[in-house]
Amino acid sequence: MRMRRGVRGWQVGIGLVLVSLIVCVVGAVIFVNGDSSGGYSESGGAAAQGDDPVALSGGGAVFVGDSYIKGDGAPGKQGLAILAASKLGLTPTLSADAQSGYTRAGRRGYTTRQLVDEAPDRLGAQIVVLASGFCDVLGSPPDSTRLRAEARSAVSAAADKWPRARIIVLGPWTPSGDATVNQRAVNDALRDVAVEEDVAFIDTVSTPIVRSEMIGTDRVNPTPAGHRAIASELVRRIKAVV
Repeated sequence: MRMRRGVRGWQVGIGLVLVSLIVCVVGAVIFVNGDSSGGYSESGGAAAQGDDPVALSGGGAVFVGDSYIKGDGAPGKQGLAILAASKLGLTPTLSADAQSGYTRAGRRGYTTRQLVDEAPDRLGAQIVVLASGFCDVLGSPPDSTRLRAEARSAVSAAADKWPRARIIVLGPWTPSGDATVNQRAVNDALRDVAVEEDVAFIDTVSTPIVRSEMIGTDRVNPTPAGHRAIASELVRRIKAVV
């Protein structure tokens, strides 16, 4: 009987040690993913001047969009969304479908609204960036009626899903540098929707975030250097609206 009691005591002791180790490991992971105490740079040191994290309380950044958000053209799909989140000191969550838009399903069959629905419901999301519109074709002359309705739906769904996050609507990408008539109409429509829904808007047409020298040989997606440049400019724009 004493032998059995001794074995039980030994097992309890080992169990307590294991529990303590697990708690320490989990705590370390949470700390790393939620760290908001310092900047980020590729060298691993403090952030470069002008790239310091925006005044958020740590947590997550959700990016919803097309192939740019997916990271096409970047090594290992580590594209502009992941780079921007890192510069902001936030943990990225991506929901993307190449060639998708508010009115157009992408390669996987998702529209922007459906990508919002598909995105993981992360607790602690600080910002939600809706980066769609480039693939929405409004016709000639442009008719933005459907785009406005679908954009309202996506913004409303995002606000319901992440009620404490700051919703940011981006205008369309402009890979040729100068915006087309369609891109200008999309930009104007999305600005109006953002005002109506009382969320932030980043104008990507009046002062483009994307320029032609950032684009690769497919004439659509950024090069690795282009992803880095777009991420830096996007961070600057996000800081100005949050």
